[in-house]
Amino acid sequence: MLQACAVLRRHLSSRGAAGPAHSSRFLCVLKSDLPSENWGSGLGSLACGIPWWQAGSNSPSPGPSPPSPATEPTSEPAAHPTTVSAWKGRAMGDNTHLFIAGAIAGTCEVVVVQPLDMLKTRFQLSPGHDVGVLAGLRTVAAEGGAQRLYRGIVPELLCGIPKSSAMYAAYAQTRTLVTRARGGRDDALTSFCAGAVSGVPEALIVTPFQVVKVRLQAKEHTGRYHNAWHCVRTMLAIEGAASLATGLQVTIMRNCVWNSVYFASYAALNSKARALRGAELTGWSGRALSMSLGFCAGVFATCFNCPFDVVKSRMQAEVSGTAVGSASSDPSMLARMAHIARTEGTGALWKGFTAKSLRMGTGGAVGLATFELSLDLLRRL
Repeated sequence: MLQACAVLRRHLSSRGAAGPAHSSRFLCVLKSDLPSENWGSGLGSLACGIPWWQAGSNSPSPGPSPPSPATEPTSEPAAHPTTVSAWKGRAMGDNTHLFIAGAIAGTCEVVVVQPLDMLKTRFQLSPGHDVGVLAGLRTVAAEGGAQRLYRGIVPELLCGIPKSSAMYAAYAQTRTLVTRARGGRDDALTSFCAGAVSGVPEALIVTPFQVVKVRLQAKEHTGRYHNAWHCVRTMLAIEGAASLATGLQVTIMRNCVWNSVYFASYAALNSKARALRGAELTGWSGRALSMSLGFCAGVFATCFNCPFDVVKSRMQAEVSGTAVGSASSDPSMLARMAHIARTEGTGALWKGFTAKSLRMGTGGAVGLATFELSLDLLRRL
């Protein structure tokens, strides 16, 4: 779901000759750097459609009031509504398209990358050396056919839209506030700060779903849970409601680290690329460049948050304090990291790195392409 807002800017600007002048009035356009640590179903967050005067824009203004209709160009009356109610109706219609297209793209994204997510979790829970990606996929498929590769897909689909919407809303609000506090500077540091804050609400929403997903994917629990709902009922009956919040602290760290590093590095890369090429690329060449930059930034961010992800997976796979792999049962996040590094080697903190990087890169490409196609089809209906 890389650079989805860049797509929105191109689509919305194509609605009229003065597209950027009016389209940004009802949709928060955040420069094309809005992914999520959990890329699966991330495009569903585009449904949030935050008004620019609430969530900020590329050039935030101190006033909270919406734009005055009197300032709108009159050369194309049909394309530029002249009343506030008309603006709101236009925004609602476009946001409906964005919601549907985002949901379709997010669903396709999860379906495509779920086998890689399954493999990443298996690698992180195993104390041994990772086998290759293809060999790992064959091993998982041998356990129960192709459907085994999609264990845990239901929690991923269910949490995608609310999780990402909360994250993007927090990112937009924080980016606006930080930009204003820094005298209008909207650069990599601003993106870093906004990304760090955005990981908190994202983690609060996603943690229960992640616990269920990891339990379903763990090889140690094969046969214990029939499906996602059975997993939830079993956990509530045996371990209590608090078990669904297992690993919340480390999940917050994982998401905050990834979001901050990704947003900052993508902003820096995009700024450098724009300076080198001297002009904004459009069409498929621009999309290819955006996806390439996003993939590089995603891999770079994964280098920093992978240790947190490994600890999170092992904590959430535990049942009644029974450790998975060689992980310590100590509830401290740092103590667990130290234990893994001491017993398995420092490299164990980056287990599943290849599968996770491929998951994010592939998901971004699939999500972006599906989102654009869906949005085009919806607007032709």
